[in-house]
Amino acid sequence: MKKILMITIAGVFMMSSCKKDRTCTCTYSQILSTDNGVPQPVLGSFNNTQKLKKIKKNDAHCNSYESTETRSTVENGQPHTYVDVTRMDCKLD
Repeated sequence: MKKILMITIAGVFMMSSCKKDRTCTCTYSQILSTDNGVPQPVLGSFNNTQKLKKIKKNDAHCNSYESTETRSTVENGQPHTYVDVTRMDCKLD
């Protein structure tokens, strides 16, 4: 009986320690910006911090990614194609 009680207490402790307050810190950076293939000035980077309450590490969804956005417009009768590449680097504490 004592052995089962100790195993149960250890299991509850392990499961409760999985859920805790965590912090997801991300840095957003614009890597590339072009207008009809001509490089344009890029934006600086900025940080975003999100506090996550009582969550398991696998449920935090604190993921890094890179994305490419392409858009076309006509300005003063001239076609323009803009390409922006951004990166979000995230770390879970």
